[in-house]
Amino acid sequence: MSVDSPAGKDASEADQVGGFSCGLCGDPTGGDGRLLASYPSTAERRLSRAARDGVLAFCSTCTTALAELTDTWDQIDPPALGGDASIAQSYRADGEACSFCGGATDEVLGIECWTPDPERPSVHRDIRHYRLCGDCSSIFAEFLDGIAADE
Repeated sequence: MSVDSPAGKDASEADQVGGFSCGLCGDPTGGDGRLLASYPSTAERRLSRAARDGVLAFCSTCTTALAELTDTWDQIDPPALGGDASIAQSYRADGEACSFCGGATDEVLGIECWTPDPERPSVHRDIRHYRLCGDCSSIFAEFLDGIAADE
């Protein structure tokens, strides 16, 4: 699967599954869970070892830990898609700052975080977009792996 197609399932498959399990602790995501897709600028830059095909699911408990961090980040507008640019490339906008530290983003990790509709998981609600520099994406990966170790 490519870096730019994180879902791994089409919408109808996701709806048939009826939900997701938390990639960190294994609990069902339930109605309060979130999904996070990451779009690295390089194939080597993976967000978390717990992510499957670039998507990481969070149960309500792990979502709380995630929100404590991401609520302090600056959200960005959704990346402009089109042409020959991949989703990862679309997150790389010259002069745009990291959502976490505000620094330059030479190496970018694009992040899309949303709440799946409990009745139709392929429907996205409360979508948030972030852009992390290389240093902050490494810190975020360590944070996620730390949550997984605590569960």
